[in-house]
Amino acid sequence: MNTYSDKADDSTESVPNSSPAMRRGWWILLTLGLLTIGVVGAVLSVKLRRTQTQKTEQFFGEQTITALQSSAIFRLRFPADGALVSKMEASDGTVDIASVPGVGHLRHAFLDQRHYDWSTAKPVAIDQFSGVSQPEWVKIELEGTPAGFAEIKPVTLQVELSEGWVGLPSQPGVVQFNDRVSPAVRKQIMTMSNVRSTRADLP
Repeated sequence: MNTYSDKADDSTESVPNSSPAMRRGWWILLTLGLLTIGVVGAVLSVKLRRTQTQKTEQFFGEQTITALQSSAIFRLRFPADGALVSKMEASDGTVDIASVPGVGHLRHAFLDQRHYDWSTAKPVAIDQFSGVSQPEWVKIELEGTPAGFAEIKPVTLQVELSEGWVGLPSQPGVVQFNDRVSPAVRKQIMTMSNVRSTRADLP
């Protein structure tokens, strides 16, 4: 059986090679695709890093969010008879940490809605909350308007550090930080309060 084509050699069917113009077109499409993926990824990354405050603003109020973002004073006030005061160096239990490096991270911890376990929210004022056996209390007093900012009204947050409960004194509403953020906030508050009180004690 003859397996050879009876067509002339120059007429034998074959897949034509891509022309240089076609290859350039594919490379352009591939490059544009990669650029698009990169831009979309960058936008999503920025969006995920951006502080999300919709739920925190609904829960604590716009005035609290504004004060957390920009107050000139960020004062920690520990109860004089509380266990935490004895752990602070050179302090009577009251210290302003507004100028301590890292306070921006602490502000962010309170601001971002993703740092809370919203399923724990309860309609009770935190100064009437009794759900912790050995509470470690601290009040955060926010006040003072930096130059160029709209007026910031004084705000007080009350925080229970051992389990991470947060609320506004005398106002219904208490919520808990999530398991990842709660110990981090406690550690940062204690570290920053000791740094600030030690500096204040220096001659």
